[in-house]
Amino acid sequence: MHVADFSGRDGSESGGKFQQVREKLDYLCDLGINAIELMPVNEYPGDYSWGYKVRDFFAVESSYGETADLKQLIDECHGRGIRVILEGIYNHCDEECPLLVIDRNYWYYRNKHYPEDPANYWGSEFYYENFDPKLGIRPAWKFIGDVVNFWIQEYHIDGIRYDAVRQLNNRDFLHWITREAKKKPLATSHFTT
Repeated sequence: MHVADFSGRDGSESGGKFQQVREKLDYLCDLGINAIELMPVNEYPGDYSWGYKVRDFFAVESSYGETADLKQLIDECHGRGIRVILEGIYNHCDEECPLLVIDRNYWYYRNKHYPEDPANYWGSEFYYENFDPKLGIRPAWKFIGDVVNFWIQEYHIDGIRYDAVRQLNNRDFLHWITREAKKKPLATSHFTT
């Protein structure tokens, strides 16, 4: 589900928000929906996009509403028996992503990971093979692990659909991140009544 389009973005200030998605939850329940997958909700450049050029992995897209609006949407979904899956963009990022600006060569490939496949290059790609012997970590693994943990703990999401897994091309990382995500206890609500 693309929040901006599903919620009736009509060019006005009131369209394209988490609040309008909440207003359509009864409609989804009437259809028998028991899960939704939100297209990327991370902060991206501009105010209208499908969200696949992530600028900030820990921030909610400001044109959709506030952090509390997304939390309320997820809580209301859960209250209706609807699970919430997020689209995870963990292969690449926007060129103005702060992590990229800080130290491109630490977290990202210096060049294209697959130069023979330019049609599937969407931005700087995380370097999942890099190992930092001084810290004893794989920086990209650690960072994306922190991102996934954040969305599970802070927003109580039920799952992640990984985008561009073929481009990511690291099964060891995918197995590791799945194990790590399953270790996190899930809370059922953000708000008390």
